[in-house]
Amino acid sequence: MRVKPGSDVPGVIRLLREFAQRFKDGYGQPTRAQWYAGQVDSLETLCRHSFEDTGLAEGLLTDRYWHILQNSVPDDVYGAGVFKQELNFQAWRLERAAQQLESVRDFAQSGEGIVVVPDSNILIHCGEVQGIDWKAAVGAEKTHIIVPLVVVAELDELKRTLRDKKDRETIRTNIRQLRAVLHGVKPGDAARLADGVTIAVLPDPVGHRRLPVNDEEICERAALLKSFRAPLVLATNDYNMQIRALGFDLDTVEVPEAVD
Repeated sequence: MRVKPGSDVPGVIRLLREFAQRFKDGYGQPTRAQWYAGQVDSLETLCRHSFEDTGLAEGLLTDRYWHILQNSVPDDVYGAGVFKQELNFQAWRLERAAQQLESVRDFAQSGEGIVVVPDSNILIHCGEVQGIDWKAAVGAEKTHIIVPLVVVAELDELKRTLRDKKDRETIRTNIRQLRAVLHGVKPGDAARLADGVTIAVLPDPVGHRRLPVNDEEICERAALLKSFRAPLVLATNDYNMQIRALGFDLDTVEVPEAVD
């Protein structure tokens, strides 16, 4: 589930929950087809305006929806059951979508200071994650590092495939440090990395479909975090990534590379 840049994400969450509640309370509607068609039309417009991917909108148009719309669901026990099933199913989908967005909000708000989202290259070429001077890099007294799961996945792959032995060792060290620092930390909470620096790993929600280009996936996750918490910067020394970030309305910062 990918939110379009500039969307009012807290407002979207509120509206998703409002529609979910309407569906929960809509069983007694006297004109099922007319009422439900109007609700779905409004909700589909909200989804298409707010989300890049179309899954939430397209999932509204089920077989049961078309039966209801065509008045082919009779006003008897069977028809009432079909209508109630559809209302409950859509309410569940909307609640799950709202919860997924709220989980990102919780991660964004789990620490203090400027949020820093590092790309993979930072954790390869800038030394150990615990040794980087994050506060100096962003010029702040407090920083909150949030590592998207796609970055961890990319590091897991590169620790085996990179030709440079030193880079492979740095990656393995950083994975070990992340695991140690975050051990026992509850989902949504941050761990202390250093004085004035906290860190968390942002997981993918259930059913999340990543963008085919990892750099774009990192930018998209950073942009979603920014909708809940600003200021936020993307840490990258890659010029190509810095250009990509412009398309997501993200500020970038460079981190000094490790000196041999």
